[in-house]
Amino acid sequence: ATEFLSVLASSFSSENVQKGKSLLIGKMGEQVVSEKINIVDNGLMKGTAGSRPFDAEGTPSLEKRLIREGRLMGYLYNIYTAGKDGTVSTANAVRHGIHGVPGVGISNLYLEGASDKFIYGYDELTGQMERGLLVTEAMGIHTANPITGEFSIGVTGLWIENGEVRHPVKEAAISGNILEFFANIAGVSRNLRFYGKIGAPDILIDGVDISG
Repeated sequence: ATEFLSVLASSFSSENVQKGKSLLIGKMGEQVVSEKINIVDNGLMKGTAGSRPFDAEGTPSLEKRLIREGRLMGYLYNIYTAGKDGTVSTANAVRHGIHGVPGVGISNLYLEGASDKFIYGYDELTGQMERGLLVTEAMGIHTANPITGEFSIGVTGLWIENGEVRHPVKEAAISGNILEFFANIAGVSRNLRFYGKIGAPDILIDGVDISG
């Protein structure tokens, strides 16, 4: 799921919102993904790649709940973009090189269940699958369009029926829209894993188009 969250990550940037390059323009307070999830950016998490005491402009790091129960609650700001929107920095200034102009970037961005009733053990999660694909590898997510949210990628995995593995699947493809993908989350596991600055648990998705 981290690959898919990486596509959505740029849409939380106030810089991209202000430039018209975000999926989340004009959606503040709206239900944009499943009510079963939160999405958080936290610069204070211990042992993670994006943790830091303060950002590139010296603003102290903090935890920001960007999505709460599926609703968009905020964007990520540096001092400049915050000033344009009449708000305050969220400590998300990043600088590429010592003389670079500060941009906006994530610290540690991750997805979690919105409440315990939507969080399952791994076996509980797969046990809910009547017929579906357990994706073990996704290929080509970098080709997804971060502005429209459209994607079509190759995947490999295991075919599951009634909660049991039936056979391996190679050279399949899944396609759709990234917001619809996250809107169709039916449950999440407890095993939050980070790859770089982005983290997610295993997730159960309804209604994904699979071909191949």
